[in-house]
Amino acid sequence: MSLNSLGWITGRILSEAGAVDVFELDQDLDATPTRYITLDQEVEAFEIHAVKYLMDPTNAVTYELYLLEAAAAGNKENRSNVVFDSGALRADGQMYIDSDASGKMPVVADLSENPGKLYYVLDWTGAPGTCPGYIKVLGRKVA
Repeated sequence: MSLNSLGWITGRILSEAGAVDVFELDQDLDATPTRYITLDQEVEAFEIHAVKYLMDPTNAVTYELYLLEAAAAGNKENRSNVVFDSGALRADGQMYIDSDASGKMPVVADLSENPGKLYYVLDWTGAPGTCPGYIKVLGRKVA
């Protein structure tokens, strides 16, 4: 039985070793996000239950990951559109999982502006170099 047969929706973005310009872009929350994770269904409301991520940059830097509902600038002060914040600076090469058990989830993302697209921003402490890694999300459609 697949996850989708249980009503689960997944999304992921993967950067293989040697790939360029997937996770290397440093973006501030005040900038308009340009990168997104495509969900396997074009939903307008998505209840996120788990986020699993790993970044493995060639340079020794840390990062913070944000997931956003829409591609809109001006998120830093009022944190509008932010539905997930990884928290304190994350170490390179380590896998992280935030789920219902972490207390951060579930959270509902309104994707009505761009159905099926969950935007992300990586805020690096320095230049990451080439960065293989992944971001995976698991959730359900909200009626």
